[in-house]
Amino acid sequence: MPRPNHLSRRGFLKTAGAVAAAPASEAQTSSRRPARRAAFSPASQVEKISDNLYRLEDTCNVYLLRDGSRAVLIDFGSGKILDYLPQLGVTRVDWVLHTHHHRDQCQGDQLAVERNIPIAVPAHERHLFADAENFWRNRRIFELYYVRNDFYTITEDIPVAGLLRDYDNFRWNNREIFVLPTPGHTPGAITL
Repeated sequence: MPRPNHLSRRGFLKTAGAVAAAPASEAQTSSRRPARRAAFSPASQVEKISDNLYRLEDTCNVYLLRDGSRAVLIDFGSGKILDYLPQLGVTRVDWVLHTHHHRDQCQGDQLAVERNIPIAVPAHERHLFADAENFWRNRRIFELYYVRNDFYTITEDIPVAGLLRDYDNFRWNNREIFVLPTPGHTPGAITL
C-alpha cells in the first residue's frame, strides 16, 4: 500500500514529463497573443523621505542627505542623481559613500570623479574599487568554490578618497553617520 506523502519513482517521472511538455504547449497558445514583459522602470522623480533625506530609484537606490545647499550621497548608481541637484537646492556634493562594491552601486562613479566629488568605500572592499582592473586581470574564471559574487565588481579603477571602517562614525558637517558592518550580500558590505 503506497504511503500518503510518498512520491514513487514512476510518479516522479510522470510529473517531470508533464512539466517538460508544458512549455511546448504553452508556446503554441502564447503565439496568438503578444507577450507581456515586466520592464524595469526607475522612478522619474526623487522621493522625499524626510526634510533633508531623499531617495532616487536608479540602478540601485541612491540616497541624498542634504544640509543646506550641500549633500552627501549614499551609493551613486548611474549618476542620474546629479540631474536632480538643482531641483533639490544642492550646489555641492561633498561625498559619495558606498555601501558595497557591486557595479549597480557605482557604475556612474566616473561622473563623480569628473566633478571632483570624493568617494568613500567600505574599508574591507577598498581593493575592489581602487584596484578593480588588477582584480579582473588576476581573477580565475572557474575559481567559484568560495561562493562570492564578485563577478559584479566594477571593471575600471575608482579613486578612493576615504575609507568607511566598521563601527566608526563618518563625520560630515555637524552630522555623524554610523558605519555598521553587514556582511552577506558582499563580504565587506556596510549599512549607513
